[in-house]
Amino acid sequence: MPYGAVRWGQPPGWPFHSVTSVGAIAALSPSTIAVVPGEPAGFDVRLRNNGTVVDEFTVDVVGDAAEWATAAPPNLSLFPGAEGSIRMTILAPRMAATRSGPVPMGVRISSREDPDGGTVEEGTLDIAPFSDGFAELIPRTARGRSSARYQLALDNRGNAPLTVALEATDPDDILKFDVDPLEVTVPPGAAAFAKLKAKPRKRYWRGEPQTRPFSVTAAPESGEPLVADGTMLQEPLIPKWAPRALLGLAAAFALLAIAWFALLKPTIESTAREVAEEEAQAVVNRSSGGGTSGGGSTGSGNGGGNGTIGDGSTTTIASGRLAVETDAGSDRTDSSLEGLEIDGDSRFLVTDIVLGNPNGALGTLTIRRGDDPVLVINLANFRDLDYHFVTPVQFTRGLPPRLEVVCDGDSTVSCNVSAFFSGTMISTEG
Repeated sequence: MPYGAVRWGQPPGWPFHSVTSVGAIAALSPSTIAVVPGEPAGFDVRLRNNGTVVDEFTVDVVGDAAEWATAAPPNLSLFPGAEGSIRMTILAPRMAATRSGPVPMGVRISSREDPDGGTVEEGTLDIAPFSDGFAELIPRTARGRSSARYQLALDNRGNAPLTVALEATDPDDILKFDVDPLEVTVPPGAAAFAKLKAKPRKRYWRGEPQTRPFSVTAAPESGEPLVADGTMLQEPLIPKWAPRALLGLAAAFALLAIAWFALLKPTIESTAREVAEEEAQAVVNRSSGGGTSGGGSTGSGNGGGNGTIGDGSTTTIASGRLAVETDAGSDRTDSSLEGLEIDGDSRFLVTDIVLGNPNGALGTLTIRRGDDPVLVINLANFRDLDYHFVTPVQFTRGLPPRLEVVCDGDSTVSCNVSAFFSGTMISTEG
């Protein structure tokens, strides 16, 4: 047969699929190759030289599988009419990128004597699925008194979707678990997460933290389950540092109370009295037209802030106290000043009010002038509180100070509330 002629058909004894190239006949055996990623799979390429001269043939794979294929020998020389074979080996990598299922493959046969006369024989690689999963708890150990939270990370390193059912257990049945979701599907080469909360069935008040080991099982539809181990470090409801902190806090409060009653409160009350006396005297001077001028005032003082002003009135530093004691859920009003009485046309000019709520009761305190409210305060906001007024609040016999207390029904103690009034009493003589 002259060089360059093409012989179509296949010789006797070739029961497999074949293709005729210029000068050669080629066939794959088998044409569909089963491949397990990570394991070599082989097939033969049978060749027959139909030319009239000695020719050298080269076989390689084209397509997605080109990087996976090797030929042995890499090329084959045949005399005219001779036959031979080249062994092709496919080694698909065991990785998620090697997707399972059929992969088209082309086997290219090239001739040295006729470079342009090559041809491609088609075949198929049947890539088998494989599983390679990994499960991990993040964090592996978590602390908590009533619960501890984790994330379960699932990595699918296989080449097919991974569907698993999740279940958490501990060997001593000490913990309860909440898993969300209970089933997870992870695509190839991807990761998915599930939430896990571990809760002790019993709690304890004091002591050392207790170690609670457990495990999470991710069971696939087939194959070995994935297991992730974790630990909950259960802590007592009362931390070890709490008693020492409470003692330190109580000592600090005690020192503050001592400092308040021994140093700050007397100083504040003394300063408040002095300011009240000065303000009251200023009010008296303004009401009398400026002291001795035009009024024939005697101008004489009586010590301690007492004195006589030009219209015949006398000024006296005065103070009085109102107190209410009532049970939770009730209210009470007191308008009887202890240690002070507003007579006749006298005016009680109040510049300072000191409030007391020693029990820390809950409710509302209202100071009224007659029926009109002057000051409304929530008892929960103070135990000791003082107010100083630049412009005095004036009370008279017809509009006396009244202390009204509404004791909250949610208060755990009775309401024992007081209001101390300080200022100047202006009395009209005759």
